[in-house]
Amino acid sequence: MKTFFLAAIAAAGATLAAAETAETTVPAETLLQVPVSPLIPGNAADARPKIDPPGLDDPDAAQRGEVFFNQFNCSGCHAPGGGGGMGPALSNRFFLYGGAPENIYLTIAQGRPHGMPAFSSLLPPQAIWELVAYVRKLSQSQPEGGWGKTIPAPGGAGTGQGVRMGVR
Repeated sequence: MKTFFLAAIAAAGATLAAAETAETTVPAETLLQVPVSPLIPGNAADARPKIDPPGLDDPDAAQRGEVFFNQFNCSGCHAPGGGGGMGPALSNRFFLYGGAPENIYLTIAQGRPHGMPAFSSLLPPQAIWELVAYVRKLSQSQPEGGWGKTIPAPGGAGTGQGVRMGVR
């Protein structure tokens, strides 16, 4: 497993060296001020720092992020296309720790409880921002016909007929 990650890091390094991008660093002090939750106690004003995520306006950033997503086996937990598996879905616009670019960055960089590893020691900030661009692309792409809809089961609640399972 360790060998796989080292090979993926080497491949990512080669990809990063070939990519031309703008400055990709945001000061750590600024990133650490990003709240994980939108809940703010009392009458306090929102203290979210103003961050201009580097490289997200680059049309090729999401494509490079997709390459990293596959090289680092993110699909092993989040499924191909970010549909969700052992890890949460990335394509449904719901992010437990916030869907703002800086929150997604921190999730990738610092990891999260219950299985999300921290990649800040393995990936340069540029690669993490490109992964952020790809995750945002996944979550902003709405499927044809909209997201899934919940419908009542035939003979279910509200029909006057009880649902009888396993009875003929």
